[in-house]
Amino acid sequence: MITNFKEKIRLSVLLSIVSWVLCAVSVFLIVFAVLRWENGKYGEEYKLITEGTTVVGIEVYTEDDITVVIPEGIKVIGEQAFKDAINNLSAVVFPETLVVIETGAFSECYKLTSIAFPHSLAYIGPAAFHRCMRLTSVESFEGRLYNGREYGAEEQEELVTLVTSRNSETGITVSSKAKP
Repeated sequence: MITNFKEKIRLSVLLSIVSWVLCAVSVFLIVFAVLRWENGKYGEEYKLITEGTTVVGIEVYTEDDITVVIPEGIKVIGEQAFKDAINNLSAVVFPETLVVIETGAFSECYKLTSIAFPHSLAYIGPAAFHRCMRLTSVESFEGRLYNGREYGAEEQEELVTLVTSRNSETGITVSSKAKP
C-alpha cells in the first residue's frame, strides 16, 4: 500500500510539473503574439519604412512572394530602399503621387516581373531596376527623365535598357503612352 501511495505522489508531482510547463508555454505564446501585434507584424507580409514622403526601406515578415503597394502621398523611393526584399518582391504598385525613384531602389529584386510607372513620375535614378532578371514588362509614359535626360516615346526601349541594365533583345515588352 505504501508503494501505491508513493506512485500516486510521483504521478501527482509529474502532472503538476507538466501543467506548469504548459502554462509557461501558453504565457510565452500569448506575450509573443501581443508583441508581434504591437510591432505591426502580426498578419502582415511587410512594413514600409518611411521618412516623411520618402520610402527608405522595407521589413519583410514572410518567405513568400509579395506585392508591395506604395501608399498615396509617397513622393520618393530612396536609394536601395528595397534591398531587403530582393528575394520576395514580385510586384509593386506605385501611387500617382510618386515623383522620384532613386538610384538602385529596386536593384536585384530578381522576382519582379512587371512595372507600370505612374503619370506623376518625373525622374528615375541610375540602375533603379538593375539586375531585375525576370522583369519582362515595363509600362512608361513620354517625357520620363532618367539621370537628368528626358526620354520621349521613341526612346522608351533605351530607357528600359538603362534602368534595368538589360537590352530589349532580352524579352522586355515596353508600352509607351503619352501623358494625359
